[in-house]
This record gives sequence, C-alpha cells and structure tokens, in this order.
Amino acid sequence: MFKKVMARVVAHLHMLGVSVFPYLEDLLLKADSPQKVISYLQTTERLLHTLRFTINVPKSHLTPSQRLPFIEAVPDTVQFRAYPPDKRVQDIQAMILIFQPLSWVSVRLTLRLLGLMASCILLVTHARCCYAFSCRPVYHRAYFLCAPTSFSCGGETLPSDPKRAFAFYLNRTKDFRVDDQLFVGYVDVKKGKVVQKRTISRWILLCFNMCYALAKKQPPEDLHAHSTRATAASTALARGLPVLDISQAAMWAFLHTFAKHYCLDSQVRRDGYFS
Repeated sequence: MFKKVMARVVAHLHMLGVSVFPYLEDLLLKADSPQKVISYLQTTERLLHTLRFTINVPKSHLTPSQRLPFIEAVPDTVQFRAYPPDKRVQDIQAMILIFQPLSWVSVRLTLRLLGLMASCILLVTHARCCYAFSCRPVYHRAYFLCAPTSFSCGGETLPSDPKRAFAFYLNRTKDFRVDDQLFVGYVDVKKGKVVQKRTISRWILLCFNMCYALAKKQPPEDLHAHSTRATAASTALARGLPVLDISQAAMWAFLHTFAKHYCLDSQVRRDGYFS
C-alpha cells in the first residue's frame, strides 16, 4: 500500500517538473546544477509535509552532491561511473584477511565471501566474467557440500539432490520402462509407458501435500503444479544464490519477473511490485 501511495506522489512530482527516481521509501533527485537540485528538494519537501509524511533527516542527504550512496551503489556523476559502497568493500577486505593466513576455511565463510563478491558484479569491471569462470563453480560446490544428500520418507531413504533423484528414478523404472520419455507410468496398463501432463501435475501436487504433511503444516489453498517454479526459485534465493543466476536458470529476461510473480518472499515481492 505504501508503494502505491508513493507512486502517486512521484507522479505528481514529475508533473511539477521534478526529476526524481524512487526506490521503496527513498527518493533520488537529479538536475544539471546544484541550484536546480535545491529547488527540486524544496518542492519535494513541501509536498511531503503537506501530505503529512515525515522525512528521516539523519538518514537523508539533503545537500547537492555528485557522489552519494543509493540502492547498494555509489553513483559518481563526474566520472559517470558507479562504485560499490565503502562498507561493502571493507567487508570483502575483512573476509579476504580471514582467508589469507588459513590453510582451510569453513564452507560458511566461503559462501559469505562469494556472496559479497556476487553483490558487486554489476559495479566492477569484468566481475561478471570472473565470477562465472572462477567463483560460480566454487559457490555451487560449496552449496553442494552444505546441502543434505538424502531424506527419509515412508521408511525409505530418498536422494534430495536433483541429479541423484533422477538417477534413482531411472534405476527404479529401468526394468519395466518401454518409452524413451523421462516420466512413465508405474501401475496398471500405463506401467512403463509415457504419462500425460495432467498425470505429472497430479504427482507434483501429491508430492507437495506429502511434504507439507511431513512438516506438519497446512498446504495453501492456491497450490498447483506450477508452484514448483516459484518454490524452487525462492528456495534458491533463500539459500544465498545470486538473483542473476536464478533468472538465467529460469530463462527470465528481466529480474523483476521473478520478484513480482515467482518470489515467495513477501519483502522481495513488494520491492518487485514497486519497481
């Protein structure tokens, strides 16, 4: 609701000729001279005070500047470049100092460092290539070591990793499989033959309901087979995988597609709606 209200406020500021860029509760004013920025600031303050908004002065930058932090970056309008925040750089340097004297480090520290490095991909030259060829394999390997390899269901130990799960399934169905398709029936006349999409959807829903039952939780009313897309992507985000990697794996052209339609995290979803 707050973002919807702010969208109206920003639209009114645009009608008044104020060049403003909103992000959640933050507003970035842009102009080609300090005097014009001050004029925009006065107009914005008058409107916000009229609408009974409270400006958080200690956390605001109310002096015209050509370099200031905004949305996890520090844009520099003199050099026309953006830099990582000083705090982020200090965190990375501190993590590197922890790594240097040690012959081995924990997987948790490795994931922490790689997560910090991934957050700077869009701001550091050639960082995307470096991460893709050097860091990403280490990241996935570390995540693989942390993730549980199996779980117990119905008195049987089943693999939790997708690759192991597919290998387990293919081995379980190889004796009666008569079709090259991945998913085949396992009972009655359909045993070993290809199954229809609605049958696979029913299996997925059955699996969802079993997972909720094992967790002793009530499944949501709007649960359907396509929920796997949102669940898998949101779980990957919760485990620390970069949003860029998630979007590329899901073949989404824009990051806000995940944030607005598939992310189960309420805060990220609200951010996506506003963007």
